[in-house]
Amino acid sequence: MRLPDELAVLPLFNTVVYPQTVVPLAVSQPESISLIDQALVDGRPIALLALKAEDERPLAVPPEALYRVGTAALVHKLLRLPDGTLRIALQGLERVEVTELRGEHPTYIASIRAYPDIVDRHPEALMRQVIDLVDIMAPLIPQFPADILEEIRTEHDPGRLSYLVASSLQARLVERQSLLELPSAVERLEHLSELLRRTIHILELGRQLRSSER
Repeated sequence: MRLPDELAVLPLFNTVVYPQTVVPLAVSQPESISLIDQALVDGRPIALLALKAEDERPLAVPPEALYRVGTAALVHKLLRLPDGTLRIALQGLERVEVTELRGEHPTYIASIRAYPDIVDRHPEALMRQVIDLVDIMAPLIPQFPADILEEIRTEHDPGRLSYLVASSLQARLVERQSLLELPSAVERLEHLSELLRRTIHILELGRQLRSSER
């Protein structure tokens, strides 16, 4: 779909949503619930921008507290709980860059421009390497989603593969955001290969330590 030039902004705490992925989210802030309700009424996408703070969600969100590269997404409401919290699904559409933020928290409007991948080559060997590493990592993570693993194993588009793998990684916010900002799928896959090797090493080490303590 063709995106509007301006989108309402939903700040995300310790969460990065990637294009071509679907992410469940619980929303409890009244201003965010109002934004989502309006987006559902209008049928318009919103801009998902991660907050730079990792340890605690700030009460006020000045413009400099938000990353400027994010994801345009559609909102699908799943459930409104008795306490007013929303359970929603965010369907990432495409990566965008914010050129201007207008208004003030909690009603920022972002002027955006598309931030498409640089297409240079189709990295079959690199894709296979990343898929193989995910196959090693998945059994080390309790309850790794079987449907996500199957999607990763059968994905042929390097861009979507990189986003699927990135969304399944347990990594710090700054690493997840840096993956979103890398200009090409090849660079994301190369970086993911390094992150996967590091993650596997940590998980295997943790498993060995737990086994030795028994």
